[in-house]
Amino acid sequence: MTLLTRFPRKGRQRSGRDAREMLASASGAATVVHHADDAGVEATSMAAALPPDRDCLLVVVDVPPDSPVEVWESVAEAVPKGKQPVRLVPGRFPRWLSPETAQWLAERLGRPVIAPCGTTFQTASGTLFVHPGQHRGWGRFRRGRPPVHEGIRFPRPVWDSPVVSTMCPLAGVASAEPLPAGLWVRSDGGEPALERGRYRLARWVPCQPDVLTIVLGGERLPPLPLEAVAELWSTLDDSARARARFAQAGPVELLPAVSLGQALADLLGTEVVCYTGLPSGSPDDPQVIVLRSDGSHSWRTCAEQVAFRPRVAGAAPARLCGYRSPIAGLPELSPGVFRYAVGAVVEVVRAGLWIRPEGGSPYTALVRSVPADPARHLVVFEGGDAAQRTRMRALAMTLTRGLSDSTRRVTAVVPVVALRPGAPPPVPSTPAPARRPLGDAEPVTALPWLSQLMETMKLEAPVAPESAGEEAPSSGRAEPPAPEPPTPEPPAADDLDSAREWLQFNWAADFGAHKPSVEAVLARNPRVFRSGSAAERAELAADAVALRMYLAGQGLDVDLGLRTGQSGACDAFSRCVAAGLAAMPAYRGGAVSALSPTAAEWAVLSASALVTELGFLNLLAAPCSAAVGDTDLLVWSVSGRKTALLEPADGVADRVVFAPGTAFKVLESAAPSGDARGRIVLRELPAAELTADGQPAPNRSSLDAMAKKSLRRSEERWAAAEPAQRVPAAAVARFRVLPGVGHG
Repeated sequence: MTLLTRFPRKGRQRSGRDAREMLASASGAATVVHHADDAGVEATSMAAALPPDRDCLLVVVDVPPDSPVEVWESVAEAVPKGKQPVRLVPGRFPRWLSPETAQWLAERLGRPVIAPCGTTFQTASGTLFVHPGQHRGWGRFRRGRPPVHEGIRFPRPVWDSPVVSTMCPLAGVASAEPLPAGLWVRSDGGEPALERGRYRLARWVPCQPDVLTIVLGGERLPPLPLEAVAELWSTLDDSARARARFAQAGPVELLPAVSLGQALADLLGTEVVCYTGLPSGSPDDPQVIVLRSDGSHSWRTCAEQVAFRPRVAGAAPARLCGYRSPIAGLPELSPGVFRYAVGAVVEVVRAGLWIRPEGGSPYTALVRSVPADPARHLVVFEGGDAAQRTRMRALAMTLTRGLSDSTRRVTAVVPVVALRPGAPPPVPSTPAPARRPLGDAEPVTALPWLSQLMETMKLEAPVAPESAGEEAPSSGRAEPPAPEPPTPEPPAADDLDSAREWLQFNWAADFGAHKPSVEAVLARNPRVFRSGSAAERAELAADAVALRMYLAGQGLDVDLGLRTGQSGACDAFSRCVAAGLAAMPAYRGGAVSALSPTAAEWAVLSASALVTELGFLNLLAAPCSAAVGDTDLLVWSVSGRKTALLEPADGVADRVVFAPGTAFKVLESAAPSGDARGRIVLRELPAAELTADGQPAPNRSSLDAMAKKSLRRSEERWAAAEPAQRVPAAAVARFRVLPGVGHG
């Protein structure tokens, strides 16, 4: 619970808005100073995500930065008393403070004030970054003394120095640009591409206290010449070089068949360490994600860092120096090698995982040299004879089932001989999911990447593989512009992080309008909306805003897009909405709507034992008195979600939403006749009740009978209740859809 501490005002009396008292409220590791009647969600959320400051009192100020001196006088009165220095963080956009204000507060408080001079940017992990430039950064202000520069990052990493905090031109065609995590070394190019790369890297690559991350290249930028990296390397001291880790985010000029790490080691004449992908997430435990050619995320690798040495006589090959266990709790026998079963080990390699018998292998150098492929995560198996190979393949298949969904979809289980030069490229063992448009005579297939967010049906079908996806360069020192949100293209369907980013930028106005109220809902309901780190809270908020937009009828016509097999933007929006829906309370009970199926829809329904809804299905937990239709649709819900917490002001009361890909068993189907209304009774089927070929499991008649009995009781309860209009006219169409058959 937020603790409020009231501090009495001193000095002359003030009136109007500026005379309001200030309160100091605890939020995470910080204190938020705000007007007594106007605690801002934006500042509170920002404060809750901040890492602790061991040396200073961390204070987020929820007032406009250009407020008059009377307001800052109230701020000074509300700051908790003490001698500890105060780190002042602006809590409102634009997040900046003038040096004059910071110096005035230091004089007024009689204690040092550390404040940002320049616009402040908060990363997904909560750290703060002041956009670099002349006289920009964190400044320490003290009474009667000039300010002292203290870097551009908070918390300040041990590798921080002027070299990694200043924009620097390189090789005449490239630049080294500071990031929260370290440096972005990239070719000069068009501003849209720079904005996109700048924002993504600043937002998602974590600032690790003891790791200087140097990101090379950028999407849609010219290939980066290695001479630029050499020029930067010459400016770094030995301590920074020892902590440097390279990561590739775009094209780099390389010789054929030479990896980036090996090329860097040869050029710089020393051992270098490279990430096998791009680090993201928490600074304490970053995830390394392999990137596709379009910059989107593919799969998380267990082999995270590889060390390369210059190619000279007797030099050791590249070695794995940073990794994680593929399965928690496996005993580690040697670096990167874990006992998986009796007589079998699993080794972490750059291309994925390697299952083999214990002991040596003639294929060691080959398997360890294969680089990571964004399109394929390999699980390689090896055995000495046919029986051993059969066992190792079975262990490999078992291991694959324990991988994350995004990794499993691109995993290929292959024998070690498939890695020999000239062998055909392996293909994923699990085919990508397909979507059939409405109107196919065969049962339609759901979107597994959405249905897996909840316990709903999952069907798989093969599809054809999808294809992967200037201004004059600056010659002198320049201050990089603030990383304003770019306009990215729709991300890949399985990349939820990029989908969130795409949504926030392409629907910025709607997203920004809903965000404060949605974050307030999340803050008031911590038991419902559980999250851990700052990054997880940001992801949850983005998903919840997407759901709010869907419920309000804003954004894309996502249901029509899903039902007709559209991709791209529709996929991106759908993923965010589905993730937000998965966080809502589950509903077990009867759901209802009224509709008027066409003759063609009745024909399809009468011939079906199972229907699968490709879009989001909207129903009600109680009937709407204004519903129009000649048929009652009754559904027994197992995993439908109640959306009341995130409904807009003019939303739908008692709405229940099912995720795309939900399967329903047809229990009753009777068309209207004369004065008798039509009646359709369905039971939601969880994934456990589906056979391998996607059909309802047999011997479930008792569950069918229970659902029908429970729905009859629901009808009796609804009949005895007062009628109510629950659906506004603008949303009626969403509640007139026959699952798996109708378009609405």
